Amino acid sequence: MVIGFGSFFLFFGFVLFVIIKAFIKAKRRKEEYLPPKLGLEGSGIRRGLTAPLAAMLLEEKLDRVFVLIVFGLLKKGSLQLDDDKLIKTGFADGLRSYEKELLALLPETPTGKPVPAEEIKKIFLEMIKVLEKKMDGFSLKESQEYYRSVIESAWNMVAADRSAEKAGKILGDRFQWLLADEKFEQRVSKLSSGRNILLPMYMYGYFPGTALRGSPGGISLSEACSQVAGALERTAGSTVSNLTKLSSSVTLKTNPIPVSTYRRSGGGCACACACAGCACACAGGGR
Repeated sequence: MVIGFGSFFLFFGFVLFVIIKAFIKAKRRKEEYLPPKLGLEGSGIRRGLTAPLAAMLLEEKLDRVFVLIVFGLLKKGSLQLDDDKLIKTGFADGLRSYEKELLALLPETPTGKPVPAEEIKKIFLEMIKVLEKKMDGFSLKESQEYYRSVIESAWNMVAADRSAEKAGKILGDRFQWLLADEKFEQRVSKLSSGRNILLPMYMYGYFPGTALRGSPGGISLSEACSQVAGALERTAGSTVSNLTKLSSSVTLKTNPIPVSTYRRSGGGCACACACAGCACACAGGGR
């Protein structure tokens, strides 16, 4: 009897494991928004992608890609951050197409009303088309490995021991690549909390209030990363409605889950798959 109960619980545990694994896989699948054929037939590395496009290439969640775009606009001076609200400055020189499109969606004066996610979705769909063109003839796998190495290099540069002012400048230069890391929070927690840096002036606008402005001792490296990222994420969440659901919404357009139909009639059958690169085969008279 003991063996029987043991076998039952073992079987039950196995079934539960399979169900949980399938659930996790299905959830991840909803966020795999890259088109199936992107970079699969190419060779070599596609260099020169911006941090937002590189994050897309790595299939980061699109709310993180949005944060990267916002950071880029803040750094270029096209936006300012005031109490978690984005304010347009009127400066638009040298912007990427997706940056211009985002600026066009933001009101001249903050109203507190979020931009509809459907409008931001259009920007992401266009960015994926741009990424497809840029990846034409290049390898997806090799390019992904390259940009992971770029991100790793950024972490190493930021963590290296330098003067407070130089370390702050490097953080400002490389912060967008740190944000492109899906393990950003875990990596930040491993940074030194006892080492202070002096941030570039433009980054002080990310902090609420003016408590840190003019601090002679600077701010710890880990705290700087956490607070800047936190301010950007709060702002992104209040700027766009349902931002966290965008990845699965975009996937439905760019990489829909395969849908297959099966019909048996008069000893024959027909199959259809609504996805790129998959095929159905029927044999044996519908058996």
